[in-house]
Amino acid sequence: MGKLMKASKWAHREFDKDSIPNPRTIKRWVKDGIVNGRIIDESVWVFSNEKMGVATSISNHVNALIED
Repeated sequence: MGKLMKASKWAHREFDKDSIPNPRTIKRWVKDGIVNGRIIDESVWVFSNEKMGVATSISNHVNALIED
């Protein structure tokens, strides 16, 4: 697992300027397991190694291979 980052910063990194989802959508994605992250005191955090459009399990395996 990577470090946690603010969901808003993650969204700006992963989406084009005009396509950034609203915070409620990202929160729902985290709750539903679509995006790997945490909700802490109602704040939404996403793991920095999470890539939109790539399954979390695949992303984790690739990151493990890179780190070895």
